[in-house]
Amino acid sequence: MTYAGLTTADKGALLDAEEIGVEWIVRDYTNELWGFDKKPRKRKCDNGGFLYCHSLDNCDLGASPLDADTLLFIPRESKPISVSASLRKIDRMENNGTVF
Repeated sequence: MTYAGLTTADKGALLDAEEIGVEWIVRDYTNELWGFDKKPRKRKCDNGGFLYCHSLDNCDLGASPLDADTLLFIPRESKPISVSASLRKIDRMENNGTVF
């Protein structure tokens, strides 16, 4: 998984998400940002877009709405992004002096 566009400025929003138990983040076809406690699965909607959920029966289960104006490196309908992997990447950027 690539994290193109991830910057050290994303650290605060990722830490906030981690604090409420979010381990995976996705942006759906409507540009809404959702956090999950375990890796969600992609589900095709009737209108052609995709939603992400734990269960194909109930997409509300385990989802936490997040501020869609944050974490702009996460594109619409991308694969789920790991919060811990993103934070590790930011730590490496900070340790290498690559601060954006």
